[in-house]
Formats: sequence, structure tokens, C-alpha cells
Amino acid sequence: MHCLRIRDPALHDIAAHASAAWPEEACGILIGTRPLDPEGEVIVERVRPTPNIAPPDDRRRRFEIDPREVIDTQRALRGTDTDIVGFFHSHPDSPARPSPTDLPFLRLWPRTVWLIVETREDGPPATPRAWWLEQRDHEPVEMPIDIG
Repeated sequence: MHCLRIRDPALHDIAAHASAAWPEEACGILIGTRPLDPEGEVIVERVRPTPNIAPPDDRRRRFEIDPREVIDTQRALRGTDTDIVGFFHSHPDSPARPSPTDLPFLRLWPRTVWLIVETREDGPPATPRAWWLEQRDHEPVEMPIDIG
């Protein structure tokens, strides 16, 4: 099982984006490095916040990242030591675990990190939780997170 290390500036950017989006879900791309060793550490160096393009009436309970954002990020990272290692989104006033609405997105990108943060109207975002889906037909499992 992989472990996730997320750098403080990336975590700060996620929290700021998620807070600003409340009461809607925020979303974005996690950029960093992944180990060759299946037991190694996935490192999130930075994030790319993206607009939630889900229909406006649905944004309180679901997110959608424009595929062009993903393609543009992949292009920008060509020739660098970093890559897309996963995605993040927020759950306004809901626990930070994959919802039935999230599962189709997770299944599109197995073997990537899915970071979810609970946001609330009356306080800062909760500590995020990370999830990993080994294969499309598996269930997501929680990953340990090391911040710093």
C-alpha cells in the first residue's frame, strides 16, 4: 500500500480553494512524483485548482474537472520530473470519503490518489483523507498521509 506525502504549500492551496468554493465542491489536480516501488511514497509537490464544471445545480454534491485541464497539465509537465499523481475535491458538510457520485470518477483513474477534504461553513476545512483504487473493479482503500 502506498503512503501519501503532501507538502505544506500544496495542502494550504487545497484548503484555500476548498474554502472559497463552499458550499459547492472544489476540485483540482495533484502534481508530484510516484514511486516505482508499489509500497513507496506518492509525493504531492503542488496542486492545480480547477473550476468545477458540473452543472450549477449539482455542484453542492458533485464535481467535474474539464478534461482540457487534465490534458493541459499533462502537456505542461512533459519533460519534467513530475506528473499527475491524482486529484482532489471537497465535500461540503459531508465526510471525506468517496461517495457513490465519486466512484465513477475514481474508476476512470485507477492507481492515482484521490484526496477528499470536508469543508464547513463555520470553520476551516478538516484534515483531508486520501484514497487509492488499485484497479477499476476494486473498492477504494484509505491511504496514510504524511504532511510536510
